[in-house]
Amino acid sequence: MLTLFYDGACPLCAREIAALKGHDVNNVISFVDINDQAQLSKYPHISYSDAQAVLHAIDAQGNILLGLDANVAAWNCVGRMAWLNVLRAPVIKVIADFFYRMFAKHRTKISGLISSKHCQQSCRRGDES
Repeated sequence: MLTLFYDGACPLCAREIAALKGHDVNNVISFVDINDQAQLSKYPHISYSDAQAVLHAIDAQGNILLGLDANVAAWNCVGRMAWLNVLRAPVIKVIADFFYRMFAKHRTKISGLISSKHCQQSCRRGDES
């Protein structure tokens, strides 16, 4: 079981989560929209601002996974996109994590550029940074 925290107000994130949900036929992932305060408050060790900055997940052992570790774990849970595991190889991990951090930092701006579909609060926040 994996608990995945995502920004439901971000069209890019929503698209990725929809794909994951479509492949999660065994319901092995619990999805938590960080914009739903009632859901997020059940996890006091996950702050909104931290989850907004980088993808968070909690694995079955209670470990917090961040960024690409969370993304790869989610896709592994549903048995898809196995090629992502290469991004966790030692040398590649450093480079992939750098690019993920750059993407995560600017995802709201990127989302606003490529998708006008209901990109309200989240994309505007990206414009302010």
